[in-house]
Amino acid sequence: MKHLLLLALFIIPNSLNAQNWGIGTQWIYEQYDFFPDGIDQFIVFEIISDTIILNVDAFVLKETFITDSDTGFTDLYTNQYIIWKQDSMVYTLIPEENYWGLLYDFTAESGDTLDICFQQYAVKIFTQTIIDSIIDNIQYLFSVDHTNPYGFFSPTYLGIGNSYYFFPIFGAVDPPPGGRLLCFQNGVEYFPNQSTCDFLLNNPLYSIDSWSVYPNPTNRFLFIQGEKVDSWVIYSAVGQLVESGISNQVDLKQLNSGVYILLIRHQGSFGQYKFYKR
Repeated sequence: MKHLLLLALFIIPNSLNAQNWGIGTQWIYEQYDFFPDGIDQFIVFEIISDTIILNVDAFVLKETFITDSDTGFTDLYTNQYIIWKQDSMVYTLIPEENYWGLLYDFTAESGDTLDICFQQYAVKIFTQTIIDSIIDNIQYLFSVDHTNPYGFFSPTYLGIGNSYYFFPIFGAVDPPPGGRLLCFQNGVEYFPNQSTCDFLLNNPLYSIDSWSVYPNPTNRFLFIQGEKVDSWVIYSAVGQLVESGISNQVDLKQLNSGVYILLIRHQGSFGQYKFYKR
C-alpha cells in the first residue's frame, strides 16, 4: 500500500477550489514514523455530522489514527472536534469557554497575520502565523513566535487546509503529528485523485464511536457508556446551552420536550449525539 499512496503528488491543481465542505468530506495525512517498511501510519479526518452550536451551523470532525500492517488495519485512537466553516474562514470550538477560535482564513493575503486559536487535550493554544506569499492557490506561511512549539510549519492549500496536518502541530515531539496530505475529497473534488482516497476510506473501522448514549427517546435519564467522560454539555436545537455535567448519568428533568444535542468530552476527544426528550 505504501507504494500506491506515494503516487500522490505534492501539487494541487490550479482548478481545484474545494470551498464546499459537508458530511463525508475527508482528509488523509501520512503519519511520519520510525517503523520499518511494511508498517505505515495514517491520520484520517472526516466530517461525520452537522450540528448547531452557539447559534451557527457547525460540523463534527472525527480524527482517526490508524496503522496498516501485515495483519490489516488497526484503529489506534480517535478524537472528535467541532468546526465551523463560514465561507472562506474556518473556526474550531473552544468548548469550555463557548468560543470559536480561528483556524484558517483562505482569503488572507501576503503579509497578513493570522491569530490562530485551538484546543488540544483540554489546553487552549494560541499561535500567530504570517502569510509569506500565495502561489498557485497555496499559502506559504511562517510562524511569528519561534519559541512557541505549536504552529503551521508547512503550506496551506486554499479551500482544503494545511498540507501537513489539519491543526497546528506540536513541533517539540519527534516525529510530530502528521505528514504529507495524501488525499482530500468532498464528494465532488478530489486531491490528487479519487482512487487514492477510496483505497483507505472504504474501510469499516471509521464507523467506530467512543460512546453509546441510551435510551433515545427518553423520559428523564440518559446513560453514557464507553470511554471515560470528563464533562458534557447539552445544547438546544437552536444552539443554546441548557445543561452541563460530568456524570455518566444525565438527568433531564429540567428540560422541556424536544430535540437536543449532547456534546461529550474526554481529553482531546469529543462525541456529539442527538436525542429526543419526551
